[in-house]
Amino acid sequence: MRYLVSFLLIGFLLASCTQKDTGSCGEDPCTTSFDMITVWLRDSVGNAFVPDSVQTYNTAGMKLHQSTTPSVPNTNYYTIIDDGDMNNIGKFMFNTVAVHVYKNNAIVKTDSFVVSANCCHVFKQAGVDTIVVN
Repeated sequence: MRYLVSFLLIGFLLASCTQKDTGSCGEDPCTTSFDMITVWLRDSVGNAFVPDSVQTYNTAGMKLHQSTTPSVPNTNYYTIIDDGDMNNIGKFMFNTVAVHVYKNNAIVKTDSFVVSANCCHVFKQAGVDTIVVN
């Protein structure tokens, strides 16, 4: 009986070690959607602001993403990070990024965001929905 209990206890401990780690990417399939984090750009009186580009950088100064046209035609939403940038921001961690809005080869506005990614998609953890350029 004592050996049976010991055997069951060891079996239980071994089985518990084979559970999926919540921080790793298992074999679960991702959705077919391609997610992006966007911001609306406007000027100080509420009109749409059209930049030359919107560029996103990590804290080390590496460019992660650049948008020169709106993400959705006929809108003023610009992408700051999308699923294609996941490998550069890391998975399962919060990352502060700087978003620079350029006009006439000069930065006219900078804003900070906190972004993250899981195995499949990027997420905005903190940051504004609208960047106001004066």
